[in-house]
Amino acid sequence: MVAAEAPSQDHTPVVSTEFPGLELVDDPTVATWITERLRGRDPLGIRVGALVPHGYEAYARIMHPAYEVEGRPGTAIRWSEITQRTGAELRADTPFRRITVPTGSAVLFGPHGAWDQDASPREGSMPAEIVDPLVRVLGRFTTTPGRCWLCIWEGFGFQDLDRLAARTSARILVSYGQDVILAGALSVLTGSWPWRQSPNLWWPYDRAWCVATEIDDQSTYVGGSRGCIEAILQTSVLEAVETLPGAFVTRAGEWLRP
Repeated sequence: MVAAEAPSQDHTPVVSTEFPGLELVDDPTVATWITERLRGRDPLGIRVGALVPHGYEAYARIMHPAYEVEGRPGTAIRWSEITQRTGAELRADTPFRRITVPTGSAVLFGPHGAWDQDASPREGSMPAEIVDPLVRVLGRFTTTPGRCWLCIWEGFGFQDLDRLAARTSARILVSYGQDVILAGALSVLTGSWPWRQSPNLWWPYDRAWCVATEIDDQSTYVGGSRGCIEAILQTSVLEAVETLPGAFVTRAGEWLRP
């Protein structure tokens, strides 16, 4: 099951850019099928369905790695390894801060909990060590790897992105603001992608899957076919769990809760 059928032909207006392999999309309707299928505002918090559209067979949450602060500083560490030390429970909707202390213990304010801020999982962007394997998996589950939509939040403050974005008013409105829409091959993400920030929302022309990273979150979410999600879950270098559109990404006021 695919969230929506893609158009049979691509007539999307684009503007050439100085970045190899990337075009600036000048038509926001390429993302209409997504915004029509995103969950609306929820006073209880942000849910998976507010980031990734409804209609896919299955969904996965990929946790961004944390990093060691003692012994082997800077070495990537999985969330499950941290829970082995703290005894905390890791569920599909558990925020990072809550696995840094034993279950039931008070947590320090903020997204990092008892973990060192500089060694906490990256927020709002996938680190390169998970972008590459994820792209390899997703490339097997689309018929259009050479044509993808790659959207990035306009508020990151990259000057070259700001200059590029000023050339069009086309944006996709998402829960955290507005994304600039770019077009390129899936392989751009492992080669010539020009920013240290990964796209916040991206999908192939055939809409076989969709990937979203909320700008303040430490995980990335994917919707796709059952086979696609199973492949993600079985990729050893990705720490992923199955989730649902109704699961929380973050609860309202979570970072202020003890």
